[in-house]
Amino acid sequence: MRRRGFTLIELLTVIAIIAVLTAILLPVFFSVRAKGRQAACLSNLHQLGLAIVTYAQDSDDHYPYGGDPEDLKTNYWQDSGFDDFAAQAAAMPRLSDVMTPYIQAPEVWHCPADNGFDTLDFSGQYPLSARPSSFQAFGMSYYYRSELAFTQQTLTGLVGYEDAPRYTMHGSSDINVLADGNGSWHTRSDKPSARRFNVLMGDGHVRVMTNSALQSAFGLTLDPPLP
Repeated sequence: MRRRGFTLIELLTVIAIIAVLTAILLPVFFSVRAKGRQAACLSNLHQLGLAIVTYAQDSDDHYPYGGDPEDLKTNYWQDSGFDDFAAQAAAMPRLSDVMTPYIQAPEVWHCPADNGFDTLDFSGQYPLSARPSSFQAFGMSYYYRSELAFTQQTLTGLVGYEDAPRYTMHGSSDINVLADGNGSWHTRSDKPSARRFNVLMGDGHVRVMTNSALQSAFGLTLDPPLP
């Protein structure tokens, strides 16, 4: 008996079904992969937080004295009128180098979603070429709130204040320590409202923050208000 092959209509039907399934499953695949990258990134920040605690135990409770690529590669502090900070940054070691004795694997500094950037998300969009990734260019995907080093903050004494009357005080859980170098890495969107950052806070917990929430955290001053 002669075996009949597939007809053109049957082949087109199969192809159409495969196309529909692909359209359904690809977004799910990309979403799962993105969530996996974000989970790995949050885990990295948690490990860095533990390393900072260990550093502080060896350093009279102080935060690490080191800078990130913004401090070491741009003129942000000088241009902003923080001459003391600028002078410190000029001679400051890289934070990831400072933390080497407390971190077994340099890969902890690498956010798996880090695909680089050309301008900083923070500090007025200063030009900074981080290609092909910030980790490959500078050895770190996570950027530091360097005032913690400049002002010699301690882990147990960390508080912040709103920069407006009533100068409400905030605890360390509201103060950012390390964050993704760019808010588009996990959203693939350059719109400020769409950016999301994985952030290590001063009390050691990690969270995902919107661009506006992170800017609000940065807006807290670490200096007590003048009487």
